[in-house]
Amino acid sequence: MTGVVLCAGRGTRLAPLSERLPKPLIEVAGRPMVHYPLALLRAAGLRRIILNSHHLAAQLEGALGDGLRWGLELGYSREPRLLGTGGGLRHLAPLLDTDLAIVLNTDQITDLDLTLLIAHHRATGAVATLACLPSHPTLPHRRLTERDGWLTGLAPAGSRDGPLFMGCYCLDPILLARHTPPDPACILRHFLLPELAAGGRVALYPHPGFWLDTGDFGAITRAEAALAAGLTVPTLDCRRLTERDGWLTGLAPAGSRDGPLFMGCYCLDPILLARHTPPDPACILRHFLLPELAAGGRVALYPHPGFWLDTGDFGAITRAEAALAAGLTVPTLD
Repeated sequence: MTGVVLCAGRGTRLAPLSERLPKPLIEVAGRPMVHYPLALLRAAGLRRIILNSHHLAAQLEGALGDGLRWGLELGYSREPRLLGTGGGLRHLAPLLDTDLAIVLNTDQITDLDLTLLIAHHRATGAVATLACLPSHPTLPHRRLTERDGWLTGLAPAGSRDGPLFMGCYCLDPILLARHTPPDPACILRHFLLPELAAGGRVALYPHPGFWLDTGDFGAITRAEAALAAGLTVPTLDCRRLTERDGWLTGLAPAGSRDGPLFMGCYCLDPILLARHTPPDPACILRHFLLPELAAGGRVALYPHPGFWLDTGDFGAITRAEAALAAGLTVPTLD
């Protein structure tokens, strides 16, 4: 399986902030909003995740990097122009595994358990499965029509009746090659509706919990209020390791708060890099160090007793600046 997070849009509802900052990096409760869908995918066991990019693409890719610090393998698909939700997926299709893609919009907060969505998809045998809120009369988002849990079409524009499409779905990548959409293309209108017309089946998965689109400032405020009130969602915390007597034995489960925390600082014998044949992209932990352990190699851990902070988001930068202002002493380039 491959995870996909759709990140290419300009974020016009978040202007003027989005004119200098890509929408995925705009913060919700002190974290870049893209961290939330990435954390959902990691919590479901996915490691390889592709992000499409266009608006301020270099800034987005530079901020997230290869995903190593979260135990992820991030890849990017740059769009020469905005291709839409369907066109963007078709453009990155060569990067997908052949069995299943799990696709999420970047601008959402939800407590959806993706393992349940995936299980529902596999049980139905559908070509795609869309996560939906069964009903929500106040949210003005895209409504679907259905019969017995199967998609039948799109509700009229402006309708508040019918399941609400959450922008989270499972997709058989073969679907992307079966249709010839316009440019730009919508995943619903230009792929799934033609699939229905051709006799394909698209399932709906009713999510009973929380979901909110965070594509405008008002929605971000509401999402932050929900999180402050106790909404629990997966978050991207740095990778934990397992060890025995100071030697690496493996990786802790995704989301674990137990075990040594990998700081992203390490010594490496370069011969290690030639001894293994990783995929592309490759993670230093998963595709070099774990195979090295399996081959009988030894990887030591050094326990650092002092301060460390990942500065990969604005909230962390603020905390680091506070620590420096309070007297933390580190080397500087003078």
